[in-house]
Amino acid sequence: MKNSNWIDTDWIYDRVPFAGANRPEKRGRRYRLEAATQTTKSPGSRVRRGPVRDRILDAVTSLIQSQGVESLTTVSIAKAAKIRQPNFYAHFRNIDDCLKQAAERIVGEYSTFDHESFRELQSAIESGQIYGEMNLRYHRRLIEVLLDHRQVVELFLRHRHGTSAFALVMRRYDEQQVAFVRDALWGWAAQAGIDSKHHIEIAMLAETLHHSTGALVLSLIDGRVSDPDAAARVLASNADASIRATFRRLLTA
Repeated sequence: MKNSNWIDTDWIYDRVPFAGANRPEKRGRRYRLEAATQTTKSPGSRVRRGPVRDRILDAVTSLIQSQGVESLTTVSIAKAAKIRQPNFYAHFRNIDDCLKQAAERIVGEYSTFDHESFRELQSAIESGQIYGEMNLRYHRRLIEVLLDHRQVVELFLRHRHGTSAFALVMRRYDEQQVAFVRDALWGWAAQAGIDSKHHIEIAMLAETLHHSTGALVLSLIDGRVSDPDAAARVLASNADASIRATFRRLLTA
């Protein structure tokens, strides 16, 4: 099988900018491309770590935010990243591969502050702190963090229900988030003595709480809601009422 690190073209020598030690080693009509930074690969994906790849992903993120996913082309991405269009394929197999990696980077950032906030709430509850106070503190902190990273949050919330390669990664993570909330709720339900036959109701509660939070955060980003503290109080109150009402009903079912 032909080594994919070799490119059998004459024109690429003239069109792709190389500098210093990264200039391709010429061997007849074949040129060995030496990466400027360490290269790692995962199955089915071409991943090169380095400033050019990051610049491309930054450009993709900005273009998605300003123009949407469907309008993207390798030409528009290359222009925004200030690279030559053939260089795109040194870092990504195609647009879908690029969109997937851009989405994975966004999900990675989003998950960091989202999980940290929720784990603080879990730890507080398990250590016996007053739930009502921790519930409001959690939602205040969550909204504060999400709004501090509004570009990432907006991309995630707006595209998680789409059909593009970008959206599929978002949707998969969104499903994991619902499962994360569901498992936490189920742990509390089990401690309260709720029978395991009610797992569907707990899953529905997790879906409701998760998506109501996303909808209200989008309203804050859009400017339809202007008071983050009031939004936090609404979320905390609704979460408390929903959890208490569901648990009481299931305990008597």
